[in-house]
Amino acid sequence: MKYFNTIFSIRRKIKVFFYSYLLKQKLQKRVFFLIIAIFIWNSFEIINTDKKEFWKSKSDFEDYYIASIRLKNFQDPYFSQTIEDFLNRKDQIQTLDDLKNLFERTKGIGTYLYLPFFSFILIPLTFFDYKIAALLYQFFQIGFIIISFYIFFLILKKLYPKLSKRKLRASILMGFIFLLPILIQNLSNGNVGFLIIFFLSVSLFLFFYNQKQNVHLDFWNGFLIGIATIIKIIPGFIMGFYFLKRKYMILFGFLIGILAGLFLPSLYLGWETNSKFLNNWYELIILNLQKYASVRPYANNQTISSAFFKLFVPYSDLKQFLYGLPLPFILEDPNQIKVWIQILNFILLSNLALITLLFTFRKSHSQIFFLYYLYLVFLTSLLTSGISWYHSYGILLLVFIFYYVSKPNLHSYLFVLPALFLWLWLFFPYKIRDFISLYSFYVWLNLGILIFISIFLYKEFLKIKKGYET
Repeated sequence: MKYFNTIFSIRRKIKVFFYSYLLKQKLQKRVFFLIIAIFIWNSFEIINTDKKEFWKSKSDFEDYYIASIRLKNFQDPYFSQTIEDFLNRKDQIQTLDDLKNLFERTKGIGTYLYLPFFSFILIPLTFFDYKIAALLYQFFQIGFIIISFYIFFLILKKLYPKLSKRKLRASILMGFIFLLPILIQNLSNGNVGFLIIFFLSVSLFLFFYNQKQNVHLDFWNGFLIGIATIIKIIPGFIMGFYFLKRKYMILFGFLIGILAGLFLPSLYLGWETNSKFLNNWYELIILNLQKYASVRPYANNQTISSAFFKLFVPYSDLKQFLYGLPLPFILEDPNQIKVWIQILNFILLSNLALITLLFTFRKSHSQIFFLYYLYLVFLTSLLTSGISWYHSYGILLLVFIFYYVSKPNLHSYLFVLPALFLWLWLFFPYKIRDFISLYSFYVWLNLGILIFISIFLYKEFLKIKKGYET
């Protein structure tokens, strides 16, 4: 008993030291500039030409860049014709040079998974060579996250007017520190994550500061999220929050934003070419997801579908066999995995829909409800989507920035455990990282958190209902 008391005493002292230290204004500035310096340093990773095999992309941005060049030249960004050529030529390989040439031809196949709109808006960057374009892209990404930091501050200031500016800044910095390992990955991979965080932060800012219920602001708020959803589907899940808040103009703007994102490339490509590329995307992503229930179930893909594939389906990842995978579980029918995944995803999505509907009948909602609901929304979207790499979870920054200012009323371990996992994972050797990723421990951790949050919200609803009845 004394042993546990000592541990808890040390834990309390560390927390007090950490919190009190972050409240110092000078230290806050240093931590902020240190985080930005780390971002800048890692942003140069995507121009490192020696870090990948010749047939692999240097970064996610290179996939965007190649797709954008092809789109500018009215070529298919999804390489549909190249896929057909590959299937026709794979039996003609006779020498190593033939194999190398085939691999080089397949570079870019299946790497760009977004709708044509994103490659369309990146066309201005294609007038520069790759390195210059990559640095410009990273410059904008860092700019987006700096602006988002300030927007976070304004949101917290609105929600917690009695708290000092130092405490508000400390809360935001803690969110950045908790998720720093995967935020760094966003930049080192040249991913689009910071842009998505920026769109969502602007949306929440417009919502909380629209005191006069201006329908025009609501429309543009929804339109912005519609555009963000065309880039990446996860922002669309926040519409559940606006639905239970009965912000129907936001929902209308969202639909118009979706339509705009789908058809704006037609202004450049023409209606027929854009429709063709949309159909190619549909066949590459949606039909494959329906057929196999998973897309690219590699080690770093931390979704429910990927987790099941890595555990039970051979060759989901080439490193499986080094770590005792797939598990010695006999499947009479491989489609069983597909059915399990679809059932579990359906349960998670239905759970989110039910909680949204239940709380729609409440005219007002507490800040704690908002935080837990937002956490539930993002976890559901990340776990049920076809692809969520580790860095995709950086979107949880929109939840974690509230931790410090809300911690007296929160279950701390829901925030501390994922942060601890990410920081430990950062320092693990590559073999242990592969083991953790292939067994999808991060998925199961977040699934456990999602279940706990769901139970908490159902209990809150029952308390509210009981309060009404009495």
